[in-house]
Amino acid sequence: MAGNNHKPKQQSSPNGIKPERRLKVSSMLSERKNKTPGPGPRVITTKVPWIRMQGKWLEEAGFNVHSPVRVRVMKGCLVLTTD
Repeated sequence: MAGNNHKPKQQSSPNGIKPERRLKVSSMLSERKNKTPGPGPRVITTKVPWIRMQGKWLEEAGFNVHSPVRVRVMKGCLVLTTD
């Protein structure tokens, strides 16, 4: 019987790659030039969502350094594929 803190063992796919990764959306500051004429700030800074992914697992999944990546965007879902 599993204890309260038991986590199921993460399964690997047939090619040895873990099929799921857990990430957290962070934030970063983004600057853009204010194109509105007149007084006011020349640069507008806003907080935007940011996701960082790194690791050998990307290469193992076929995402090599400098390879182009296609991102398909759906509500609550991002699909990344190599181009």
